[in-house]
Amino acid sequence: MPDWKKEIHNRLTGLKLEPTRENEIVEELSQHLESLYEELRADNATAEEAYRVLSEELTDGQLR
Repeated sequence: MPDWKKEIHNRLTGLKLEPTRENEIVEELSQHLESLYEELRADNATAEEAYRVLSEELTDGQLR
């Protein structure tokens, strides 16, 4: 499974959020992404496909 926390931290770096708030956002988003990743995999998406779909959604700001 991808390391969503690291991915999210990298994307939030430029926002200069308070560490506590940043950690809250990272936790919430990573849990959401992990759930969506598992759903995609259960629907027969490959690991690469699931990662690509969610990365694109994260970039576009259009998470399900």
